Amino acid sequence: RLGIIKDALTIKHGIIDNRLHESKILPFLTQKGKDGEEYYRFKDLTHTVGFVGLNEFTKVHTGAGLHEAKDAYDFGMDLIKYMRDWADSMTDLTGWRWTLTQTPAESTAGRFARLDRKEFGNRAIVNGDPEKGAVYYTNSSHAQVNADIPLFERARMDGEFHPICNGGHISHMFLGEGTPDPEGLMS
Repeated sequence: RLGIIKDALTIKHGIIDNRLHESKILPFLTQKGKDGEEYYRFKDLTHTVGFVGLNEFTKVHTGAGLHEAKDAYDFGMDLIKYMRDWADSMTDLTGWRWTLTQTPAESTAGRFARLDRKEFGNRAIVNGDPEKGAVYYTNSSHAQVNADIPLFERARMDGEFHPICNGGHISHMFLGEGTPDPEGLMS
């Protein structure tokens, strides 16, 4: 799958380069500033690799979600480290900046889960309501949304992935209501 990602981002890189420098369809972006650099610094373009469904991935391969067993959590952590090493190797190979990022990809998580349900039926491990087609994967490397995990433990688990994801990271903490009382949160 990483090879497909490399191919897709390489194609995207080539298309953007062509549009900017050969077709010149966005001349404003390629004009030079006082520093002699193009306004849009194409050479600084970041090739971002995001992910969804790590929690379900660990369930498929270990039988447990990230929060359910240390082996599952360690397995998930190893995968994300592998992906980060791969992104770093792509930077070395291409000379372009490649990053691994935890993204807010709720629509992607839902789309991928629906596609997998269509392709694999009940074998696809998803969250939500399969009968209504309202299914999704857990975002990024987060533990399952409705997992009974103390807030600080959830933050610790999420936080251990943050240094690995050099393109950005995100944590979701459900606090039980839309506008929680600040004093209640502090206690």
